[in-house]
Amino acid sequence: MSLVYVIEDDLTMADVVALAARSTVLFDINGQETHPDVQVFNDAVEPISEMNSELPDVILLDVLLSGPDGFTFLNELISYHDTAKIPVVLITSLDMSDRNLEHYGVFRTLDKGTMTPEDIRDAVLEGIEKKMSAPELGVQRLNQQLRQIENETPRSLPTAQSQNTPTQAPSEPTNPESNAV
Repeated sequence: MSLVYVIEDDLTMADVVALAARSTVLFDINGQETHPDVQVFNDAVEPISEMNSELPDVILLDVLLSGPDGFTFLNELISYHDTAKIPVVLITSLDMSDRNLEHYGVFRTLDKGTMTPEDIRDAVLEGIEKKMSAPELGVQRLNQQLRQIENETPRSLPTAQSQNTPTQAPSEPTNPESNAV
């Protein structure tokens, strides 16, 4: 399952962006329709610590956050090898057209005043595709999924009963002399 982080301090805007992101249609390896998991954060601090357990496939980031802003978050993101290449979509009312932000993993900027749910869904889909097409990130995601499966499946040795093998007590050795009269 794909994971999307929404980092937005305006609660109403966070809900709108998360709703649109959750409505993105994806397909799993069996061709079944699915939707990404979306986690919403109202500051730039919590998502960094949350990345210790699971990396998102794409981040939708507001620039003007209360507390550390979006650029502080981006600087922190690129300072770690495993998070440096996570695709990022900036969501802002600032004019960012004259800035090259590819170094930060930013591949698209959405204007808060004009973006539509379709723009958000397209950005989520494009970000997930970028993440999966980056070999090192795809391998990291697969390794995370394998670790999760291993943690969910308890390790145990098979027992004779679980193999449906009848168990019998060893028979007593017979003493031919004890049968003598």
